[in-house]
This record gives sequence, C-alpha cells and structure tokens, in this order.
Amino acid sequence: MIKFSDLSRKSASFNVALANMELHFANFSKSDRLLLIIVSAGISLGVGETVDLLFLPSLRY
Repeated sequence: MIKFSDLSRKSASFNVALANMELHFANFSKSDRLLLIIVSAGISLGVGETVDLLFLPSLRY
C-alpha cells in the first residue's frame, strides 16, 4: 500500500529536479541554483505556516 507521505516526498523531489533543470537552462551556477531553491522553499514554508496560523488555525492546539 502506498502512503500519502511517500507520494508527497516523491512529488517534492520531482519538483526540485524540475526547478534545478530549469535553472540550469537559465545559466545559473550550481551554488546559485541551490541558494535559490533553498530561499524559495523557505519563503513557501513561511507563507504556508502564516496562512495556517492566521487564517486556518487548528482546533486541536
């Protein structure tokens, strides 16, 4: 049986691979690509957590 977390992990790694390939074609260096992916992931996490805390708070906590 396939777990949702396994699908999510595979999807995330696929998205990172696509982003890496796209940045490679845009002539970014390896360090620039890594930095851009890390920064965009951090911003996405921050926005997601902000939405979760401010607009959709969980009733369990």
